[in-house]
Amino acid sequence: MTKNKKAEDLEKEVAELTSDLQRTRADFENYRKRVDAEKQSAHELGQTKSVMKLLPVIDTIERAVANVPEELQDNAWVKGVA
Repeated sequence: MTKNKKAEDLEKEVAELTSDLQRTRADFENYRKRVDAEKQSAHELGQTKSVMKLLPVIDTIERAVANVPEELQDNAWVKGVA
């Protein structure tokens, strides 16, 4: 094998390895972005589920406060809830 042939082979190998490295870096960056998006989506879903569980409770409290009998309007507990 001549020096020129060996040098060409080494340059080709370096080019292939560089290309592989760039592809791997791009794949990892895409993976990181995908994981970040999935975490954000899971966070938002958790918030949505929490709010959905609280809405019936809040609605019930609002209805109760709206229908407090006149004789209980000055009750400290009623004022605290309202």
